[in-house]
Amino acid sequence: MDANFTFLNLLSADKQRPLQKLIGIWQEVTATSGGIPRRKDLGPVQLRSLAAHVSLMDYGGDDSLTYRLASEAVAERMGRNPIGLNIFNFMSPDLRPVFNRRLHLSATTPCGYFSYYRLERPNGSHEQLLAVYLPLLGNTGDRVEHFIAFYQSAEIIDWQSSSRDDIYVGADGAVGGWFDIGYGAPPPEPR
Repeated sequence: MDANFTFLNLLSADKQRPLQKLIGIWQEVTATSGGIPRRKDLGPVQLRSLAAHVSLMDYGGDDSLTYRLASEAVAERMGRNPIGLNIFNFMSPDLRPVFNRRLHLSATTPCGYFSYYRLERPNGSHEQLLAVYLPLLGNTGDRVEHFIAFYQSAEIIDWQSSSRDDIYVGADGAVGGWFDIGYGAPPPEPR
């Protein structure tokens, strides 16, 4: 299985390190399992050093990506414990169908997906957020039922007064694409 992680070249060296570590762990588990890892093949102990960036998400198909495991650092950034929350509830309506399509293709190809999103916080900060999703099979091994989600705030891009009570993910300036984890990747999305 040949994988292609050239999208890492879009990141500065300091931003690459935690993501390179996650990809290394994921590839190690993939080599041991002989294919896309199952949920039980990759656990919190292996991801402990990346807890500030990583969550385990349950994928239930259209409009369903819920937090299964998230560290205190992730909860702090979100302003609450996200376990059990559906990420689609935090997205702008125009981003939901795009994200649905991206997840569906990531689950069925299977492949990884990365994107930059605009994250708005109740305190008025607007950040560019890097999100990377790596698929995991369910324990039966027949389909993708989970994603390892890697989130990293790339930079604060703006401050504005906010009337929001919660975080909000928008598509402003979203850049991203699929990456091959050894099974191919869909063609790039039209711009």
